[in-house]
Order: sequence, then structure tokens, then C-alpha cells
Amino acid sequence: MVNRGILLMMRQNKWFLILFLFFANLNAQYFFGKNKIQITKYAWQIIQTEHFEIYYFKEESLLALYSAQIAEQSYEKLVSFFGVVPPNRIPIIIYSSANLFQETQTIPILIPENVGGFTDYLKGRVVLPFSGSLADFRHTLTHELVHIFTFQFFEKGYNDRDIFFFTLPPLWVMEGIAEHLSERSSPEMNLILRSSTLDGSIVLPHRLDEIGGSYKMYKEGEGFLLYLAQKYSDERLMKLFSRFLSLRDFESAFMSTFGKSVEAEGKNWVYSLKKVYFPLLSSRDEPPQVGEELVGKPWISSPVVLAADSGNYEVIFKGSWMGYTGIYRLTKGKPELILKGEFSDPFESLHGVTNRIDITPSGKLAFVAKAQARDVLYLYDLASGETIFKKVIPGLISISSPSLSQSGDTVVFSGTDIRGGIDLYLYIISKDSLVRLTDDIYEDKDPAISPRGKSIAFVSDRGGDKSALFLFMLETNEIFEILRLDGNIGEPRWWGEDLIFTVEDDSSRDIFILRHNELYRLTRVTTGLFSPVFTPRGDSVIACAWWKDSYRLFRFPALHSEYVCATEPVPFESVLPALPPGESKEGKKFAYKKKLTLDIAQGTLSTQSATESGGGLELFLTDMVGEHQIYLLLYSYSQEWKRILRETNIYLSYTNQAKRFQWTLGAYHLFNRDYSGIYDTYEEESIGIVGSVAYPFSRFRRLQASLFLRYNARLDTYPEDNYYYAPLATLNVSFIRDNSLSDAIGPIDGMRSNLTVGVSSDLKRQKLYSSIISFDYRRYFRLSERVSWANRIVARSSQGIKPEIFFMGGTWTFRGYPAYHFMGSKLFLLNTELRFPLVEDFWLKTPFLSLRFGGIKGALFFDTGQAFDKKWVNPCGSFGLSARLNLAYYTVLRLDTAWRTDFHTIDPHTYWEIFFGRDF
Repeated sequence: MVNRGILLMMRQNKWFLILFLFFANLNAQYFFGKNKIQITKYAWQIIQTEHFEIYYFKEESLLALYSAQIAEQSYEKLVSFFGVVPPNRIPIIIYSSANLFQETQTIPILIPENVGGFTDYLKGRVVLPFSGSLADFRHTLTHELVHIFTFQFFEKGYNDRDIFFFTLPPLWVMEGIAEHLSERSSPEMNLILRSSTLDGSIVLPHRLDEIGGSYKMYKEGEGFLLYLAQKYSDERLMKLFSRFLSLRDFESAFMSTFGKSVEAEGKNWVYSLKKVYFPLLSSRDEPPQVGEELVGKPWISSPVVLAADSGNYEVIFKGSWMGYTGIYRLTKGKPELILKGEFSDPFESLHGVTNRIDITPSGKLAFVAKAQARDVLYLYDLASGETIFKKVIPGLISISSPSLSQSGDTVVFSGTDIRGGIDLYLYIISKDSLVRLTDDIYEDKDPAISPRGKSIAFVSDRGGDKSALFLFMLETNEIFEILRLDGNIGEPRWWGEDLIFTVEDDSSRDIFILRHNELYRLTRVTTGLFSPVFTPRGDSVIACAWWKDSYRLFRFPALHSEYVCATEPVPFESVLPALPPGESKEGKKFAYKKKLTLDIAQGTLSTQSATESGGGLELFLTDMVGEHQIYLLLYSYSQEWKRILRETNIYLSYTNQAKRFQWTLGAYHLFNRDYSGIYDTYEEESIGIVGSVAYPFSRFRRLQASLFLRYNARLDTYPEDNYYYAPLATLNVSFIRDNSLSDAIGPIDGMRSNLTVGVSSDLKRQKLYSSIISFDYRRYFRLSERVSWANRIVARSSQGIKPEIFFMGGTWTFRGYPAYHFMGSKLFLLNTELRFPLVEDFWLKTPFLSLRFGGIKGALFFDTGQAFDKKWVNPCGSFGLSARLNLAYYTVLRLDTAWRTDFHTIDPHTYWEIFFGRDF
């Protein structure tokens, strides 16, 4: 799930991106950013039920029916709880896989892989993918609908009270009530609460804002609200929301509802958790008590073991502690990076916890990487360090958890086509032969091919909401159910003729083994274990354990086992699951027709100088699926009525992003009075049309171009009046690369580059009006987990009758010098700085509010550069130190201390500057 505050912030500022892309002069080309790639052209359709509109493409029609039925069932429950009836049908946009969901144009930001759906309050719509599990889909859809109803509740309440500015409860309450009403309880919630209670890291509710947006915040918020509902009632929870409407302060509303402070009731809740979980220590142990942690790093997943000489072995695993997912090998107790994901076109993503890797005895490593919105199957030879096989599987959007035969010639995996659902596939590499083994709505995942290659073990929700263990017989194409328990079974792997796997319920997630149709338990831990695999000798199990609020790599002894029960394989007859119980409400079906509605209508106010200010209006409209956009800007800073028409800026554009190739058409009238640090430098007026195109080659590279046809009139008033008017044609072409990884302050790893070439021609005189070439290159070297070395090189040059004038100075470019200190038609700049943490976390707490600002970072920097026209000017320099503080996600407060130098002497004066903006 994603932070709604961030989503709304990004949604409301989408017009900044549009202007940056397609508006204004050549200087607007100097920007970066990664790309969304919508490869698929969707044939959108709509199912209209009594209370919902389900937006889907025709291939996922069965999924749309499930969505409509689930939504209508949730509707009745939520109307009863919140006591409000939404005035219009609620739009729900569904995608048949996470990869397609991440292409959605409904919001401009790149969607992280751990986001399972989101609610857009501005259009009142829900957008979510189908993960393959009907139970998970039901939970996520209901969760997002709770957000819709919560917002409707507060919107109606504040409107009835004639209150314009909304105040909402804390994020943990909003997410906690959504989790509570969508699932009541879950193994994931119990895992977080159990682990945090036993290791003492549980956060009291009144301090949950300190971990705002984290998975732990979601689950602890859910747990606390469940405690309140069980102790008091769901009706009392609803009363809490009603009291908040009246008091507009959560602490006061809580006290009024429950007669206790949030802190006091939170302590009671934690005490009740201790009474539940502390007795587990009599029969279970924490992971460090019975196992050995192999890597002192968090967020590790999917270990596999490669046997070496003399009984030794290597552990290969995924790790994400550096902010990206990489594949590592454990060598002499230290992790060594093999493959780095999220920085190159072939490995746009290596997928995290949910996508396993596998290895053959000869060291062939199978894994899946995302490239251009599709998953690709790879084989990597550990001995040579080279990719030996790469395959895009036709027709499949997503691939997960490949399993290799002993020879490495056959691979089985779970795959998803555009219809949705997760099915089993078998691919023979030498024959380039693909066989689909299952074809239904069930979630068939975590396949493991047997050592003899005659059967495939996998887990599936076929036959119930819980995942059971199945066996697919390759010779007969029969499916046998070999184990079904009260909890979810997951991640099977073969050990000879035996199967090792995990079983999860509300009290644990432990490792079990199935030997000759007899089930044995290998572990009893207090938290949860994941992705188990035997070491070559079979005396230990390597697994990931949930510990210290993350997945960590452990080795556990496997010398003892506890008999559980006998099992008997049962043939499984595939029957599609029925629609959720209740009256069928399929609704009307019709083709989607784009209808643009208002996203944003807002005024603006700005100051250009000490004597001038201006205001205007922005309108931003999109269709429901976000593929078509209209933007309108009206803006003027005229101080006289007789000049208001001439000095009003108007920009109107239409953008089509329904395909990979995106384009914009627009028209504008612009007036600009530019001071440039010198009084009345020039006035310029232009009227024209613009066309822009962008083509992303990958997430990290794109080519974009814009063509302006305009009539331009310019009056230079310094050093003397000079009037120039002409019809102009301007063509700008940019090639942009960006694979940078950022923290809350700015980029810390990867690179950015922008090469822009542009030319403006005087069509009347058939002369060159201006030309430009610009190169901006930035490289970030990760020296450690929290320390990086950042570098930037900028070179720009313009020629012609009216060359572009470039400016430099200030905290964003050349520190120690004021803005506009350097100006000229040619410019070069070099920045280098060492970035490091000063304070890990910074809070401002008062009796009235508590604000988290994140950490404070420091930097040691050196800048050099110069701007000039025709005659070379010797470069200047500066050096100093800086402190940066993130202000609640929105911007960064910067304090620079600099000293100037001409490379002969150092200016003894110290220059200070306080400003806002992220690191370059």
C-alpha cells in the first residue's frame, strides 16, 4: 500500500510535470526522471452494477465479474458501518497482473512493487491489480473501498458543518480501519504483533506516526483497532470517527469515546498482547536462540545452496538492504554482489520477496527480471559470471519462481497472461518448447521440479482459501492433493524424495518436511520462517526468519523432527470457484468511452520581483483510466488593465498516453518580462502552437522532441532599445537517461544524463534565430549504505541572433554565489560532494503536534565553473559544507556555508545561504 498523502501530493502537482515536459523554452528541457512504459493498448470495457463501475479490458472479463460481486457485497457492510451512501457509482479499475498495474496512467508516479492497490480521492476511484489469489484480491479491494467510504464519511460530515478544510485522523487509524474492516485478523498481523511483543519493539499507538507508512504501522494499527472492537464494539469505533468530526482532534475524540487517552489504552493493549504471546516461550524459541544469523543485514529472501568441494557450500540469496534488490553469494561470511537490479535495462527489477531463485548442482542460477513491463527468464553461470540464457516467454506478462531440473535443460515456473491468474508452465530450453500445465483462475505458485524430473510440487488455493500442497504428474498430467492443513502451505523444495516447506497459521510460520507420506515438524519459532532449503549434508536448514522487523538469513539445525501425521495423496478434480455467495449482480456491460473530468482547479500566486506579483488559474482534466489529459493555464502578472491581455499567459494542451509512444498538442500565448539581474533587460511576447512526443526505450532511457511554431516579438531595453519580431520555428530533441536511486534528500546511487540539441529559425528572414546544445551528466557512487559521492558536469552553449542566456549561482548550482551571478551564452559547471548522515531521525514535538522530518544529512562540496559570451573567462570556485533536512516529504531545507576562490587566493568571507530543494 502506498502513503495516501504522497499520492495526493503527487496528484495535485501533476501539472508541474506536464509543464516541465511540454511547455516553455529550451531551458525547460533540463530535467530527468524514470519512465512508465505502457506497452499494452487496452480495449477498456465497463460493467455497471447498482453501486459500482468496473473498468476492465476484455481479456479479464471473468475477473471483472468477481470484482463486481465482491464490491457489491462489501458495499452493504460498509454502508451499515459508516452510515453514508456514496452519491455516485464508485469506479474500480482492475489490472490482471502487478506488471500491468505498474503501467497505469491514473497517477504519474512510478508505483513500487509492494503496492497492492490505491485509492485516488480526487476522482473517488480504486485502482488495483489481481495478484493471483482471490482471497488476497477480496481483501485488497475491500481495503480500498473502506478508504472511499471513510473519505465520504468525513466529506459529508464536514460539509454538513460548513467546514471547508478537512482534518483526518492519523494515517495509522485510516489504514488500520481499512485493514480491520477488510480482514479482521490475518497471519501477517499476528506475525508482526507476536514478533514485536516478544522482542520489545512494539510501538505504542500514540507513537505510530513515528513509523508512518511502514508495513509495521499498518499491522499494528489493525491490531489496536481489532483490540478496541473486541473490548468495546465496532459501534464504538464508529463513534470515535463521529467524535473526531466534532472535535477535529484525535486525542480528544479518543478520550471522549473511550474515557482514556490513546497512550493509556495502548499500554493496556500491549499488556494484553504479552498475556497472549509470552506463554509461547515455553514451547517456542526466538530465531537467534535456535539458529545462527549468517548475514547481519535486513531484507534477505529466497536463499539457495550450491555444494562445493570438501563438504562446503555457498548460499545464494536476494538482498535489498541497499535500497535496491541484488543477488548475492555468501563467501567467507561476507555477502558478495553478483547481480544488481533496478539500474540497467535488462534488470529493471529483480523482484523481491515473492519471486524465488533456483540453482543446479553445476552452478546454473535461474531467476526472473523485469524488462520493459514484462518478465524475462534468465540463466546465469556462477563460474563464468555470465548470462548464458535469456528468454521472453510469448504471451506472458509475469513469471515467478523458476525451478530447474538437475541438468538445467528444463525449467518450470508460474506465469500470468493478460487474463490474470497464476498458472504452471514447463519450458524445455534445448527444444525451445513451452507447455502450459494448468489453465484456471487458481493461484498455482512456488513450483519445484523433482530430482528425477517426473513430477512438480506446487502450492495452490484450488479447493479453498488456504494454500495446500499439490503434485503435478508430468507423465499423466494428473494433479494430486498431497497435503491440506488449517494454515497456508508455501515454498516447497525437494530434498531427495522428500519435500521441505513452510506452514503458516495465526500462531507461527514453521518448517515442515514430508517423508514417505508422513509429515514432520522441523522448527518451533516464535516469529516466522520463509524459503527453507537444506544444506548439502542435510544437517542444517538455511531459511529467512522474520526478526527485528525484517527478513534475515539464518541457519537452523535439522537434527530433530517431530511427527505430526500421515498423509495420503488424493486426485484433484479442477472445478472453478463459485462467485461469492449472494445475489448475482452482473450489471450492464458496455464499451469504454473517454470522458474527461476535472482533477484539479486551483489558483496560483507568485512574485517575480520586489515590485511585481501575479496570479492565475490551472485546470487539469483526465479520463477515468488516465490515458487522455487536458491542461489549461491562465496566468498574468500585469499591473495595468490596459496591458492585461498582452501580459496574460495562456496555455492549452492535450496529451495522449494510451500507448508507449506519447504525444502532446498545444497552443499558447506567452508574455515574459525578464530582469536577469539587470533592470528591464527585455520583454518578449509569443503566440503559437506546440507538438511534443516522447518514446521510452526502457524505464531508464527515453527520447523526446518538441516543435514550436510561433510568432515572436522581442524588445531589448538594455543597453538600448532593440525591437525584433519574426515567425519562428523551434525544434528541441533530448536524450535522457536516469537510473538513479534516491533517499529523502536526493540521489545517492546510479546516474543521470540529459543531452539536448535545439534550433530556432526565423522563417521570415530565413536565418538562424538561436541554437543550443546542452549536456548535463550526474554520477553517484555508493561508498557505503549511507554515504555517497555525488558528481555533476554541465556544459551549455547557444548561438544565433538571439542566443539563449544561461544563469548560474545559488544552492542548486554554484554555491557561495548568489542567483544570476554568472550569466552568458556559454556555461560550464562542475560539482562534487561527499554526502553523509548527520542525524538519523529528527522530530519536532510540541504540546499541540508532533512532526517527523526524517534525518539530517551533511555534505562537503567543491564547485567550479563560469559563464561567458564570446571571450573565455577564467573559472571561479567555491568549497564548503552543507546540511539538508527533509520537510515531511514535500521538500528539503538546505543550509550552505561556502568560501569562494579564484584558485589563487581564498576569499576570507563566509557566505551563508538558506534555501529549499533536493540534492542535484
